[in-house]
Amino acid sequence: MKRTVLSLGFLFSILIVAAQIKPYHTTGMGTNYSYALIDDTENGRVIPRYAPFWNINNNYHFDFSKNFGMFAGYSIGNVGFIVEWNDSLKTKKKFRTYNIGVPIAFKIGTFDPDEPFYFFFGGAMEIPFHFKEKTFYDGKKVKKTREWGSERVNLLQPCLFVGITFPNKNTLKFSYYPMDFLNTGYTENINGTPYQPYANFLHSNIIMITYGAGLTRVKKK
Repeated sequence: MKRTVLSLGFLFSILIVAAQIKPYHTTGMGTNYSYALIDDTENGRVIPRYAPFWNINNNYHFDFSKNFGMFAGYSIGNVGFIVEWNDSLKTKKKFRTYNIGVPIAFKIGTFDPDEPFYFFFGGAMEIPFHFKEKTFYDGKKVKKTREWGSERVNLLQPCLFVGITFPNKNTLKFSYYPMDFLNTGYTENINGTPYQPYANFLHSNIIMITYGAGLTRVKKK
């Protein structure tokens, strides 16, 4: 409890300081490679997944000094993983959500408007708003599920990240989702019988590498 109060107090003091600084805005888009750390009772094997689009971020930056600052904003991200099984059907599944997120991070480095170069670290709270699942047997797609606000995945998906922004304004970011992607308790009714399609996934934690390009930068006046 004491640690929580101290953390909230520190964050509150940072926000007070940030409120006195005129922010500037950046927008970016990126592509990502994702993987999942899974514990599957059916011995599935994860395949790296590439998502070339719909990874968008808008951030507001607060520079406390020439070399230390923070940013916060909102984002839309393409998150998911692919898993396959060595069964008689050669089953493969692709899971994907579009998430809306609210990141907050600290940054250390050089914030030159033309050639920035800094490291950043922080976290985000993300909410998946659209879910898609594809099932393949022997390479042939046999089923596709699409749902808005799906209960097949967990509603809240916090994320921790670290990254670097290069002088060309491109960014490399590593993200980790400590909570499970899939909702193992999700139950559907199959011919009158309750069925939990994700019960075999004891854990499903996403790891992601994102490479993005800065599109705009409006420097504070």
